[in-house]
Amino acid sequence: MAGREVEVRCDCGTDVINFARRGERVCRLLLELHVGQNARGRRSPKRLRTDPEPMTLFARTDLHVLVVDAQADRLEATRAALAPAGAVLRPVASVSQAMAAVREQALDLAIIDSKVGDVDGLAIAAAMRQEPRVQDVPILMLADAAPDAKWLAKAGDAGVVDVLVRPVEPHVLLNKAGLILGHRGERRRLRGELAHVERLLRSNEQMVAGLIHDLRTPLMAINLSAEVVLARTQEEPVQQAARRIRSSTVRMSRLFDHLLNLARVGAEVHEIAWKAGNLQEVVAAAVADAQGGRPQTKIDVSQDGDDFSGSFDAELVGRAVRNVLGTAIEHAGTAHPVAVRIDGTHRDRIWVQVSTAAVIPPDVQERMFVPGPSTAGREVPGFGLGLHHIDGFIRAHGGSIVGRSRAPDGTVFELLLPRDAIAAT
Repeated sequence: MAGREVEVRCDCGTDVINFARRGERVCRLLLELHVGQNARGRRSPKRLRTDPEPMTLFARTDLHVLVVDAQADRLEATRAALAPAGAVLRPVASVSQAMAAVREQALDLAIIDSKVGDVDGLAIAAAMRQEPRVQDVPILMLADAAPDAKWLAKAGDAGVVDVLVRPVEPHVLLNKAGLILGHRGERRRLRGELAHVERLLRSNEQMVAGLIHDLRTPLMAINLSAEVVLARTQEEPVQQAARRIRSSTVRMSRLFDHLLNLARVGAEVHEIAWKAGNLQEVVAAAVADAQGGRPQTKIDVSQDGDDFSGSFDAELVGRAVRNVLGTAIEHAGTAHPVAVRIDGTHRDRIWVQVSTAAVIPPDVQERMFVPGPSTAGREVPGFGLGLHHIDGFIRAHGGSIVGRSRAPDGTVFELLLPRDAIAAT
């Protein structure tokens, strides 16, 4: 029997080593991905220019300009002056042609004469403003005489950004149009880069989720091997080592929950009132409120460390703690106490853990925990129903909040905050 016990320990030890090596390789890849992303982030200010393009944009065929003037000679003069800009010009001589062009083509600039036939240029500008495709298109007005203040006020309401009084030098018109088109082109470029960054973030989220999934498999095998060792040997040193391995796998699983939660894109953003605060005081106030509403439920508060200071919005964090605590109390009832533990031992972060021995029913878990498929007894990051909105509070601080409920461990909610939340965001 003893010989078989030794053989079992050796096999389990080999499994643990092999799975640990696999986990190490995946962790190294995950770290390289994180470092590479940070490095790209540090270089990004050099690539993301904030200065506009030059005023004259040569060969910018992606920019479209509508020119509206009933007089052919002036229409041709405007077209000739704008030719060096390189944009696609659409000269029209009537209101009907102008409105047809507006509906056919997305525009970047409209240059309208103050009088097109018998129609006031401001009326044309106001009609254009009613078209969804060109509601934000800047309008440059050409006038024969200097307008008064009342006319200028109406022009501003109609979307006119500038008025030039004839005679207008060609280079002045070109510079005015070039400046407007430069900002339009820059905004379009930044929108494209933003869409590219969002795609990269989504890709990074999927990569991190995949790596964490790969890590969970060897982690589960390591935990199972430790359980086998505990069941098959009575030697205290071996059992002590197996318990340490099992405890470490539980801690790693918690860290994976937070890492996956932090990797998610699209969190709701909240206005944060940053202020130096003490998390212990926030938790104490939340416990006092909860105890006052449910005096029959026992709440045990403990702490690790003595520094619970940080920079955060005490109101939002307090709401998050009260919500989590209320959920735990609701499911614990009077049969189980609720434990609240504050951890201030880390230099760069502070933790709050709310737990109870009660297990949330599987049907409630399916409605409560999001995103992803909800499976009873499975650790799932995120919150749903009454809990999901507090996820936005904590993520706006650069933190994370996760929950899990399964037998025999019970229900555990963990809230993680960086001490310097401003820097983390």
